[in-house]
Amino acid sequence: MVGTNTVQRCDMRPGGHWVFDMHSPDGKTYPNENVFETIDPPQGSQPGIFVLRHIAQPLFRLTLRVQADGTGTKVDFVQVL
Repeated sequence: MVGTNTVQRCDMRPGGHWVFDMHSPDGKTYPNENVFETIDPPQGSQPGIFVLRHIAQPLFRLTLRVQADGTGTKVDFVQVL
């Protein structure tokens, strides 16, 4: 079985909202709502930084750092609950 997501809104800019439902394989639905705080795409050799705040329970802030590493893209993330 595979879970799916249903996206209602994804406004990927600072202050924009990302609203979606996660549907688990057992049929449960988990509502999610996030606000993008930082959208800073990679530029040249500089990494990109993306920060979002999850404003539905459980509350958390997620920081993603993305950077080309020569063979692909390196992704680091920190999630603070």
